[in-house]
Amino acid sequence: MHKYFITLIVLTLIAVGFVVVLIINTQIIENEIKEFNSQFEIFNKRKLTGADISSVINKAINNNKKEGNTYLVDINIRIRDYGEDITVNMEKIYSLGIENFMIYYGDYEFECTGIEYDTDTKRVNMLNFKNIWRLYDIL
Repeated sequence: MHKYFITLIVLTLIAVGFVVVLIINTQIIENEIKEFNSQFEIFNKRKLTGADISSVINKAINNNKKEGNTYLVDINIRIRDYGEDITVNMEKIYSLGIENFMIYYGDYEFECTGIEYDTDTKRVNMLNFKNIWRLYDIL
């Protein structure tokens, strides 16, 4: 009978320990997700210049280039220029040179129109921007 109670106590302690480790692990993962998302969520619904967009693209590119990284972020930018709407992906901008984007769109004002999240990981995986106007259009 004495051995039965000791066995029961040991099994209970193991189960409680397992639950505590699970809770701590879940909190760590949630904090990592919050930290990851916050570096991109700060742009949501904000107005940015072309220079700011370049910085956001660099941040996303650097994130995506990390070895073994499975949490990829993409950026689409809708630009209205001379009456025509075009959507450009960050990879295209990066491959053509961010400095060229700065030359042509550095004086444009953009707005983040939305952020999308991966349904499984709950991490940011897409930012969408659109240009509002060129800064000199309002002067």
